[in-house]
Amino acid sequence: MAKARWEAHVLALLVEKEFKLQYRGAFLGLLWALINPLLLMVVYTVMFSGILKVGIPNYPVFLLAGLIPWTFFSSGVNGATNSVVAHLPILRTHRLPTRLFPIAACLTSGLNLCVGLALFGFCRIFQGLEPGAVFWLLPVLAAQFLFTVGLGLGLAPLNALYRDTHQALLFFLRVWFFLTPIVYSTGQVPASFRPLIWANPMAGLVDAYRQVLLDGRGPDLTGLISALVCGAILGGLGLALDRRVAHRFPEIA
Repeated sequence: MAKARWEAHVLALLVEKEFKLQYRGAFLGLLWALINPLLLMVVYTVMFSGILKVGIPNYPVFLLAGLIPWTFFSSGVNGATNSVVAHLPILRTHRLPTRLFPIAACLTSGLNLCVGLALFGFCRIFQGLEPGAVFWLLPVLAAQFLFTVGLGLGLAPLNALYRDTHQALLFFLRVWFFLTPIVYSTGQVPASFRPLIWANPMAGLVDAYRQVLLDGRGPDLTGLISALVCGAILGGLGLALDRRVAHRFPEIA
């Protein structure tokens, strides 16, 4: 019990440090959690609605409902992957559970997600969304957080051993973005390609956010279960790898 309390305290300190560093010197502070996806929304709306004519009603709102969770996912996985490498100087002088670093990175990004969703949800309620519908976001948030943490737990120790991991991730995230129905809807995907889309846990999560924020109804549980299962498997593999190689981290240059 004492060890669990100590780890929770260390985790809280790591999240506080990451959060302060993220917005140090930023005049707008937490508002960047919504400004970033808003700016992307403007660019993609002009491209896909004004030029390519995707034909989706209320496209800016549709797009923003996908960009906000994707921004959290990409920043969370990116931060988690680099988290052990970023804390190598600390590991050379202090014995800390390295699994806490990717979790802290995901929690920091999760705080940004909550701010962005809160502002977006308030705007949707102002537009007529039933206020009670936003409570459906809780299981969706939990599923996405566990999936992101699971992936981060696997990539963090791998990146500490092989720095190419992060470079490969940056490329893969760009491809992953377009394999996820963010700038288009799932219904626009040809039937022959839909198995590829549904093999992607983020597809089900993005659709779940839209079901809540756009339609005001509960999310499809299939997408949430897929994300939870994938997150549990990846997290288990990541923890096993961390236990196997963590003793080598203080020696890594």
